[in-house]
Amino acid sequence: MRSSAFLAFGMAVALSSSGCLRGIVTDARIAEARASAEALETLGDADVARAGTEAQLAELEGLYRLSPQDDDILFALVRAWTVYGTVFLQDARESFELASDPASLASADQTSQKERHALERAAGFGLSALAKKGSGLDEARRTRDGFSRWAEDHLSGPRDGEIAYWVGRAWLSRSRLGKGDPQARSFDAFVGTVLLERSSRIAVSYTHLRAHETVLD
Repeated sequence: MRSSAFLAFGMAVALSSSGCLRGIVTDARIAEARASAEALETLGDADVARAGTEAQLAELEGLYRLSPQDDDILFALVRAWTVYGTVFLQDARESFELASDPASLASADQTSQKERHALERAAGFGLSALAKKGSGLDEARRTRDGFSRWAEDHLSGPRDGEIAYWVGRAWLSRSRLGKGDPQARSFDAFVGTVLLERSSRIAVSYTHLRAHETVLD
């Protein structure tokens, strides 16, 4: 009897230790992924930066499966998908559009679909991150006034301003892509505008820096 109890206790400890170890490893990978994202933003070689961003997205999606409620993972996913869509894919699409030949225009259409997907991923993860800030998000974003009130009530600190910036940027870009397309999913532009406005109030230095980088892009 004692041996059975001891064995059961040993298994419980092993499982507990395994869970703790898994958590430690996951946290380390999350921290590494966030540091990698910040490093990628400093690269001057666009090809290297794009390849690094694509590789990081695969890593982040995997980490999300392990820890779907982790704030750092959600933030990193929103930022990475937003940068991928608004910088790399947008630049590629515009280059194809400028060429104007049939093959390039076909490539532009394919790239546009990838761009929409990237921005929708960013927006989806962004909504998950924002929903953790307070209840009533889905109802609030039906109208500009309602969403503005929600943002004022639930987004207050600099970290809230940082996630609001990236979600707002992705949302507004996705809204612009859908203009004139009756088949496109609806992304009301005011959602992105409200988030960017709120971000500029509660994370002034962060928003100013990112706006400057956007102009440079």
